[in-house]
Amino acid sequence: MITLFPLDLTNSQIVDEPEIQKLAAYGTYPEFMELLRGNQAAHAQRGMENAAVLHDIFPVLYLLDPDPFTAEDKKLAV
Repeated sequence: MITLFPLDLTNSQIVDEPEIQKLAAYGTYPEFMELLRGNQAAHAQRGMENAAVLHDIFPVLYLLDPDPFTAEDKKLAV
């Protein structure tokens, strides 16, 4: 099985600074917070919105807890 997270989904999902602070307050999954902050910093360095874009983070979240995600079986041709 292959699980894909296409960019048309993930480019629209951002986490801004207030949301990042709320997540950090929970104190769980420090590795996830490190990824969010790194992603946010990379976007800020490029002059983009001070937010994390989640396309790089969805696979990590899925591995931590797949329950919130909905998957569909599709054929894949390469």
